Amino acid sequence: MTAVKLTPPTQPFRATVTVPGDKSLSHRSLMFGAMAQGESTFTNVGRGHDVASTAAVLRTLGVVIEPGVIRSPGRRGFTPPDAPLDCGNSGTTLRIMAGVLSAAPFRSVLTGDESLRSRPMGRLV
Repeated sequence: MTAVKLTPPTQPFRATVTVPGDKSLSHRSLMFGAMAQGESTFTNVGRGHDVASTAAVLRTLGVVIEPGVIRSPGRRGFTPPDAPLDCGNSGTTLRIMAGVLSAAPFRSVLTGDESLRSRPMGRLV
């Protein structure tokens, strides 16, 4: 076995690391921003299909989502949807949006792709 001699650094080590956005936190940041009236800012939101489904549902409800900014009338000002809200394949979108919309003053229907529609939702109901 060869011995390795470590030499202490001569200057401080500095680095910047950017990690991918966390899917679970991304859903929640979009939804919390949408429930709040006014403008919210955010960074590093995940770019996956599930997070895109959440953003699409919120846009249908009248929320403006642009890179780094959400502008919303607040949960009491959501626009009633004229069609089912498509959650794609995102169980997180469907489950959390069910709670967000449960107190809305209008009726809404949440749906998704065939796979999402086949998942058990009795506990949620």
